Amino acid sequence: MKRCDAAVISTWIAHALAWIVALWLAVGPVYQGVSATAVIPGDVANEPTRFTETLIEANGLRVLLWVSVVLLLGFCAVGIASIGLLYLPAAVALVVLAVTGSWRTLVRGR
Repeated sequence: MKRCDAAVISTWIAHALAWIVALWLAVGPVYQGVSATAVIPGDVANEPTRFTETLIEANGLRVLLWVSVVLLLGFCAVGIASIGLLYLPAAVALVVLAVTGSWRTLVRGR
């Protein structure tokens, strides 16, 4: 196997693994917990209930949106001399979306 072929194959494997991990963190059960509830009101809690949450359920979409904003702006800053400038309009649109989404959440009180 040529060195170039090995580099290309390892790049594709790394890319696929990064997508798998990102999807697992977005929709996989990351947080776990147990709560106990009483069967009859006022009685001793004896029914344990296990629950799981994903990162998005626990932290909300707003956190995911702001992380995306920071990453895209960082990419634009690092690559501003070459390709980063082309992504700047998308970054500005994402910032506007994040600000308006956060503003709506604050106004609604959630």
